[in-house]
Amino acid sequence: MGKKHKKIWLLVMFVVALFTMTACKGKSDTDSKETEKPTQTPLTVTATPTPTPTDAAQETEEESSNETTAVISSESAAKRILGVIGERGYYIELVNENLAVGKKTYYEFQISDSSEIISPNVLVEKISGELLGYNNDGSTVEFSTHPLYPADGNSGENSAFTKEDALNKLKELTAETLNLAKELDNYTIIFDDWSTKVNDALDCYGINVYEDMGDRMNFMGRYFVSVDGRKIFREDSVEEKFIELEQVH
Repeated sequence: MGKKHKKIWLLVMFVVALFTMTACKGKSDTDSKETEKPTQTPLTVTATPTPTPTDAAQETEEESSNETTAVISSESAAKRILGVIGERGYYIELVNENLAVGKKTYYEFQISDSSEIISPNVLVEKISGELLGYNNDGSTVEFSTHPLYPADGNSGENSAFTKEDALNKLKELTAETLNLAKELDNYTIIFDDWSTKVNDALDCYGINVYEDMGDRMNFMGRYFVSVDGRKIFREDSVEEKFIELEQVH
């Protein structure tokens, strides 16, 4: 074999060997890719606890407790005060609707008559309706020490002489005694919203008498009945004095 043919043969062998090596490498890469498996991230499942019967019972009790702790209105609170002191022509004003004393919350009321404020103020607890006296220094006292608390301890709701009682007392008097042309039932009655001290001593309900003329109201007279029902007065506006009227017994 000549040198030329020998070189050609070696070149062919080199090309074949190179091709074989390339083919083997490609197959190896393919096999490697086929054997690779994707990595899977495990799922984490969090269990939700199921409420036990005890938990459900506690929730029911809490809901029931919230329903029963209803707050009384300021109007009902004022009526609680009147239920004790009686409806005697006093003016009750709400001065604080959210006063905290300790762990409780109260309405604070101020009571007055036609001439002065009657101290101490009165607190009404918003849940229970408990009554307390409230001094200017922020201290509280039992309501039984309040000057308007009934001396006999009986609530005004049962024993008080009301405005309606005063009017009925006035109706017992004749038209002549009242200095009227007709009996009292024939007139329009308007009560004062406050009590008045007659002769600077006696608390009285004020009762105003008008005659309805259709297009106007004629003032006919003003009368005062003591809050205990024992005295009746007619106001003489000319002489500016109170005339005590004799009652029918």
